[in-house]
Amino acid sequence: MLEVIIGKEGTQRFAINGSRVSRQHAKITVTDSGQWILEDLNSTNGTYIINENDELVQIKRVNITEFTRIVLADQTSMGFTFYAHHVLEEDPKNYQQEFGMFLKFMTRQSGRKRR
Repeated sequence: MLEVIIGKEGTQRFAINGSRVSRQHAKITVTDSGQWILEDLNSTNGTYIINENDELVQIKRVNITEFTRIVLADQTSMGFTFYAHHVLEEDPKNYQQEFGMFLKFMTRQSGRKRR
């Protein structure tokens, strides 16, 4: 089993400097059987995923895949977004594609009701 704490003082392999992200914001667990679990660690501004319908959904604990898009912070600001599998990469430096996708998502969502 592998556990990665995500946050400004997390164990992920990339820096998170967002002012709305908690020190220990969320946790990803990959079980020995390959199941991925995302859990919010009682963060101040919440943990979200972008689901299969391109909806931003706040979570407490949810099964995910390595390609789940995760958003730390809140749904009214940019937040910090990344694919789940980046927490396991040796050198995950290039997030421009993901940030671009998130900008497009937020533009589309600006008129939709959020859950």
